[in-house]
Amino acid sequence: MKIRSIALAALTVLAAQAHAITLPAGTPTLYVSGSSALTPVIKAIFGTNATAAGYNTYTNAAGDQILLTATVKKTSTLGTKLGLQSDSLVALFKRDAGGSAYGVNPVATATAIDFLDEVSVSATGANANATTKKVVPQLGAADLEPAQFQRTANLAPGFTALSAADLASLVTSTALLQTFGVAVNNNLYVALQNAQNTTGVPSVSIGQVQSLVNAGGLSGASQSWGYLLNGNGDASQINIARRTVGSGTQAAAQLLFSPFKELPLAASDSDATAPDNSATIFVTESGSTGGVKDALNAADSAGFGNYALGWIGYENKPAAATATKPADTWKFVNLDGVSPDVANASVGAYPFAFENTFNYKSTLAGTPKNFADAIIAEAKNPAVIATLTAPLKTAALPVSASKATRSGNSFNPLKITK
Repeated sequence: MKIRSIALAALTVLAAQAHAITLPAGTPTLYVSGSSALTPVIKAIFGTNATAAGYNTYTNAAGDQILLTATVKKTSTLGTKLGLQSDSLVALFKRDAGGSAYGVNPVATATAIDFLDEVSVSATGANANATTKKVVPQLGAADLEPAQFQRTANLAPGFTALSAADLASLVTSTALLQTFGVAVNNNLYVALQNAQNTTGVPSVSIGQVQSLVNAGGLSGASQSWGYLLNGNGDASQINIARRTVGSGTQAAAQLLFSPFKELPLAASDSDATAPDNSATIFVTESGSTGGVKDALNAADSAGFGNYALGWIGYENKPAAATATKPADTWKFVNLDGVSPDVANASVGAYPFAFENTFNYKSTLAGTPKNFADAIIAEAKNPAVIATLTAPLKTAALPVSASKATRSGNSFNPLKITK
């Protein structure tokens, strides 16, 4: 009872204090870096393992550095794995910044990276004055298997490709099949509806996107909107909204739309020797999904006739207006006539879907390893995924529940194996 009282008292302080957070000595803690798409899943894990009090979320202003705290039930999966003797406080630091590459390379090389510093936050939600601290990530989350982020097209700026030994030092677990979608601004959405004579969700083909984003076109097709719009819109600038190199979303798009060369780069990209920003094509690279959404929305605000296309995780949805920001105008389209719903991917009908991974160093031990193993086990748990709300639950499915798989290699097509 004494341990339980201390933990609950500490949690009360964490949730209500108006000064810096201090985690009590001995609090089970885990540092996780990488894929932002897996952050809602980790939050769901906290929600299903916590007591009725739920969990607390603290972030920096950008929302890409996160601290989760909860009083975890000793009888829960997380509580059992951690060997809790009573309902106890646990903490998890999650770094979304930089995307999936940070869920692989810094983990393998045991390199300290920035995480939210708990002493710089004082209230749940966003903290404008939050700062960071350097910590070696103990668990990595990535939208694809680690080897994909060693390819030149996916190697994050400032990173060195891992050696074979470094890759072999990782313990990798596949957890979920997750889907991505092609998103367009409203102007293009309406133009596609008109071109396809439909009032429903329009569609683009993989070939059309490949032709649009790859210089020189595909099979002689011109690099213009006309290929999507039955010859209309040829004179309009091609606006592409994409993530930066190192993003799992970008790596997935790379595999589907440009497997043999790097997709168009923005002028600001450090490895863009021949930027694709011109009167014909303009590329916006963003370090977050929010930046891609903003770029798509901006094409609408620029006026009718301005078209934009990009790719984001299907767990996202257009946001309603707030006091400081107008409503999103971007929308998902179907791909080759098929919706991005994970139910379609799970039977091999939707190709823009990949199996994400959790990765930790083979030398990880003690409480961090037990904590990591519990997170991985719960990410595979259909009961946890069932607690996600739409659109999250339509974008992810435990691999055990999917009939289709890439068998651990994202170069493989989704193939039904059961």
